[in-house]
Amino acid sequence: MVELLINFIDQYGYLALFILMFFNNVVGIIPGGLVSLAAGSFASLTHYNLIHTIMATTIGSLGGAFILYILGGLFGYNWLLRIKHVERIITKEKLDLIAEKLRLEGAHWIFIFRFFPIVGLWVSLPAGMMRMPPWIFFFYTTVGVLGWALLWQIPGYYVGLGFAKYGYYISGLLFFISIYSIYAFKKILHRIINID
Repeated sequence: MVELLINFIDQYGYLALFILMFFNNVVGIIPGGLVSLAAGSFASLTHYNLIHTIMATTIGSLGGAFILYILGGLFGYNWLLRIKHVERIITKEKLDLIAEKLRLEGAHWIFIFRFFPIVGLWVSLPAGMMRMPPWIFFFYTTVGVLGWALLWQIPGYYVGLGFAKYGYYISGLLFFISIYSIYAFKKILHRIINID
């Protein structure tokens, strides 16, 4: 996967970074941290500019985030209850409680959850479902995805050649961080809405 990622970025440049982060934020095809780390690495090893790689990944992430935000706004969250087995996980009462929490204090949680792998991808959907004002969503999402890009691209820039050599280890590390983030997200969400 790492070699395919490197070849795709090498062939299509900033457009590849935009596309990868756009689709990462819609369907989560490749870990965003891995893409950003590779982008920083490319900036240190090639003619790419670190500021431009950060811009390409941030704009791609924003585009994908807005797709999910719009879908969440169009379809709400009641459709979730019609999906088989969802009602075992969450009830309408719990969804109403989550919606109220996000309406009252959701903006800063949108920012915080952007730093959770996998969770950061899907946080746009509930924001749209809960009808968060677009300008608030845009602000906290921009700050969050920019922070995420900086968090991964600056180390990638300094790792440079080591990325190609240690890419598989980095992918493994991202996998474990993702699993832990899902667990942490669940714990935080339960604490926020006081679900027993």
